[in-house]
Amino acid sequence: MRTTRPVIRWKAGAACAPLALLALGCALAHAQAPVDIPSADGRVVHAAWQPAGNVERWIVSLHGTEGSAKTDLGIWQRYVAARGIGVLSIQWWLGKGDDYLPPLAIYREIDVAAKKLGIAPGSAMLHGFSRGSANLYAVAAIDAGRGRKLFSLFVANAGGVSTDYPPNRAIVEGKFGSRPLANTRWITVCGGRDPHPDRSGCPGMRRTGAWLREQGAQLVAAIEDPQGGHGALHLNPRNTERVLELFR
Repeated sequence: MRTTRPVIRWKAGAACAPLALLALGCALAHAQAPVDIPSADGRVVHAAWQPAGNVERWIVSLHGTEGSAKTDLGIWQRYVAARGIGVLSIQWWLGKGDDYLPPLAIYREIDVAAKKLGIAPGSAMLHGFSRGSANLYAVAAIDAGRGRKLFSLFVANAGGVSTDYPPNRAIVEGKFGSRPLANTRWITVCGGRDPHPDRSGCPGMRRTGAWLREQGAQLVAAIEDPQGGHGALHLNPRNTERVLELFR
């Protein structure tokens, strides 16, 4: 079903009206343009955007299967533009078939880009959608156990943990440190109409929440959208607003 969005027009540099309807337009009018950040080996390009001025909080996002960092960035940008939050989207699919960066390489790319953007430890939220969520658990363990502790919150969006996936086995085996997910903070998100309920739908994400608690993590919220499908986080603005409020 198509939805109609309000058309917002503004003049660059004009004074911003104090109306909620114009908040996004004003934020974009005074924002920086999106920027490309080449990967360490030059094979792909990540995408970043930030509002003008000092940015204290960031969202780092991992797209889904055969996804695009630029598309992912655009989805987040419309929600965060008026909130003073920057976005970094990692292009972790290499553009052909099943060629994806493994979690260690994903984290290296995040680390390099975060340094370029001046993202401080503890100031960011790491989000993963679908396949990005399935790889999120190992990336989180690397950051919390062996990395720079960039993230204060993790959002697992429609992609449950697979305990037989080697990077996830490495978490339990202590290869990223002793109980690296202990005290990390998490939100899980699912749609009641996800076509793969046990993998990325609500049964799968409930199982994931239980596994996270077993690892010593804190489950801040479990967002379940009964009418939502795969990708319920962004398809229902109320779900996205809930996540951003918890991040704040």
